[in-house]
Parts: sequence; C-alpha cells; structure tokens
Amino acid sequence: MKRKDRLSEAFGEALASVMTGMRAGYSPENAFREAASDMEFRFGQGAEMTRELRAISAGLDNHIPLAQLLDEFAARSGIEEIRDFAQVFSIASKNGGNMVQVMEDTARLLQGRMEIEGEIRLLLSSRQLEMRIMEAVPFFIILYISLTSRGFFDPLYHNPAGTLFMTICLALYLAACLVGERISNIRL
Repeated sequence: MKRKDRLSEAFGEALASVMTGMRAGYSPENAFREAASDMEFRFGQGAEMTRELRAISAGLDNHIPLAQLLDEFAARSGIEEIRDFAQVFSIASKNGGNMVQVMEDTARLLQGRMEIEGEIRLLLSSRQLEMRIMEAVPFFIILYISLTSRGFFDPLYHNPAGTLFMTICLALYLAACLVGERISNIRL
C-alpha cells in the first residue's frame, strides 16, 4: 500500500508540473516532457514517477499518442486517480475544446481528493497508534502493581474463582483488541 501512496503523491506533484507547463503555453505532450525533467530534479532518476514520466516521454518520441501512454501508465499503477485522469484526458483530447481549462479542473479535483485521502490516512494512523498504546497500558499497569505491591494479585491468580475471573477479563480484553483492529483497518 505504501508504494501506491508514494506514487499517488508523486503523481499529484507531476500533475501540478504538467499544469504549470500547459499554462505557460506548452502542448500537453511537451508539458509531460518538462514534468519528467522536473520530477527527476525533485525526486531523482530512480524514483518511480520519474521513470514513468521518462517512459511517457520515450513513447511520445516514438509517436505513440499521449492518451494511450497515460492509459498504459494508469493500468500499471493501479491507482484510481491516475486512471480517472487518463480517461478525462482521452475524452478531452478527442473532443477538443479548452484543453488547459479541462485539465486544470480535473487536476484540481484529483488533487483535492488526494489531499483528503492523505488527511484521512494521517488521522487513521494516529488513531491506530493510540490504539496500540491503549492495548499495552493494562500490561504495564499489572507489571507496575506486581512490582510495587507484592501479593496484590494473589487473590486473583491463586484460587479457582480468581483464575476464572481473570480468564474472562483476558478474553474480553482480547475481543476488544480484535474489534479495535477491525475498526481501524479501514481501506481507502
């Protein structure tokens, strides 16, 4: 999942670079070529987004239509935002019109969606960290009490009723941990 998150974030950066090039008067093809150089400068030659944009540039050099190259990139990436962008680009290039405006609107919508998903991921990860801490706290409390108050837990662990009671408590605790895991494992 982290690969897709990184690629999605880098795609947002690349899209901003493409939009800047198109606003400067570049054709979409040349804007993607410039974005490849920009991504190489920002992320380095080894970054996945740089490699993908270089592949698009190489395809353009071989006279492959940009819409087809974007469709192939979307299929390789498996990312919904890239697929949506490729579809909108394909439709806009076939139908003509104000390509820069259509692309800017699409880019703005996709970047807004990516920002919201990033914020949700951040909130979710902070809640997962809180849950991990809360799962560990009872064990630290038991350890602390057993070290500082010798014999405090003897009535709970050294007779059948106490053992049964603590076993039930442990089962409830484990069930609560499992429910917490299921709640926090939301996929975006």
